[in-house]
Amino acid sequence: MLLAEASSSACRSYILVALLSVFLFWRLRLNPQNAEIATHTNYIIRFKHYEPAETHRIYLESEVRSGGWGWIERDNPAAKYPTDFGVLWIEESGREAVVEEIERLAMVKDVNVEFRYQRVLLGGSFLDGEKRPGRSSRLCLSKKELIARPRGLLVTPPRQGVFSLK
Repeated sequence: MLLAEASSSACRSYILVALLSVFLFWRLRLNPQNAEIATHTNYIIRFKHYEPAETHRIYLESEVRSGGWGWIERDNPAAKYPTDFGVLWIEESGREAVVEEIERLAMVKDVNVEFRYQRVLLGGSFLDGEKRPGRSSRLCLSKKELIARPRGLLVTPPRQGVFSLK
């Protein structure tokens, strides 16, 4: 009798896991609501002349007939000066048509995918707040140690507290 109850319980567990797996698969992969989410990639558009970003944006909006793209506003101090590039988002579904149309424009030099590079510290690198000894620790010297260093290192004069070794 115990064996029959254990077998029945295991069977119920397997069925529950199978149903849960099917539900999650449908929810995450086959759900029509998830299929409508458009993915897009950023592209850098280089122009042949320096103009205000607004001029480049208006030019693209008036010349590019394909849909599925948009101008990304730059929010930095350099945005107020003339530029020779702009950044667009382009939906993956119509990417080829939009890129080809933009590349044919007279004021456009080229179109490239925007690559992002970000550096972060590895977790646990400075757990106690102190730098661990290593190869680059020998460069962490004071100004007096750098100038008096006898290994033939040429030390350029500091510029606002910055040292450079040659």
